[in-house]
Amino acid sequence: MENIMDNIAKDPNIDDTFKNAIKGPVKTYDTIEAHEEQTKYCEEKKAPHFAPHSNCYSCGRNIYAEGGISVEEARESLITGCPFCHRSYCE
Repeated sequence: MENIMDNIAKDPNIDDTFKNAIKGPVKTYDTIEAHEEQTKYCEEKKAPHFAPHSNCYSCGRNIYAEGGISVEEARESLITGCPFCHRSYCE
């Protein structure tokens, strides 16, 4: 049996806006842009800048890599920890 999402994606009678809404927001992963957005966020909100430039202080993974913190998330929220190892940057 096919997945219902596959059926929706193939149906020409369903509006693309609806299809995109079901998929969820598009996430962009770009280390430089995400770091710049986090810097702007912190400056605008007068918040401390806890996040590293790219690699986690603890596990060494790039926090802005795919599956981590997207450009959109860096633009909209304060990063306080690693999305991979969950190490806090503010303790």
